[in-house]
Amino acid sequence: MDDAHQDRFAASLAGGNLPMMAGYLSEPGTEVSLYILMEFGQQRLLDGLAELMDQRADGWISERTAKLSARRWRCRR
Repeated sequence: MDDAHQDRFAASLAGGNLPMMAGYLSEPGTEVSLYILMEFGQQRLLDGLAELMDQRADGWISERTAKLSARRWRCRR
């Protein structure tokens, strides 16, 4: 991260809105980068999509609900 991003990130953590992240990053030896944060978020997103697909395959959600969710997802991008 460059200095401008580093300053904004530090200000976000100091604001108290992200206490768990601030606690994690205050531990010695913790490394953070934009790549690490992006990969972490992407893994969570993919885990959620896999769960949704499993629920659909198991019959937990209907075809119509799946289509509505997909339509909402396209609109948010």
